[in-house]
Amino acid sequence: MKSYNNKFKSFLKKHGFLPLNNWRFFELEHGKKTIFKNNINKIREQVNKKSGIYVYKKGKRILYVGKAVSLFGRLKSHNRESFNSVPKGKKGEAWYRFFSKNKGKLCVYWKEVKLENDRAIIEKMLEYVLRPEFKFFKTRFEGKNK
Repeated sequence: MKSYNNKFKSFLKKHGFLPLNNWRFFELEHGKKTIFKNNINKIREQVNKKSGIYVYKKGKRILYVGKAVSLFGRLKSHNRESFNSVPKGKKGEAWYRFFSKNKGKLCVYWKEVKLENDRAIIEKMLEYVLRPEFKFFKTRFEGKNK
């Protein structure tokens, strides 16, 4: 398995997806409904109508790797998930639980990727290499709720 990790890292570096500090990024304050509107404006100003890959970090921790046709819409949803409650058993409950537990200043790294197939492959490679906390959280969460 280690050989895949090295191959994926090599590919991601060659194509500018690693290191993350080559990406565009901005900070958001998660978990506060009172600044939601300010966050939405910041997200819109950063990503506008772009499609791509994004990574949430808190300090040195990689929290989440995702992809979106609309980065604005997806990042807006995650921000809302950080303070809204969700009825138990609803689809997406794991996301609400995870983002509500990760409040405070988060750094959002993003890179435009226009094609869905490219986004899907790059997202999976980044998840494999970066090992975001959400993957482990979701597995435990879904195991407890079966």
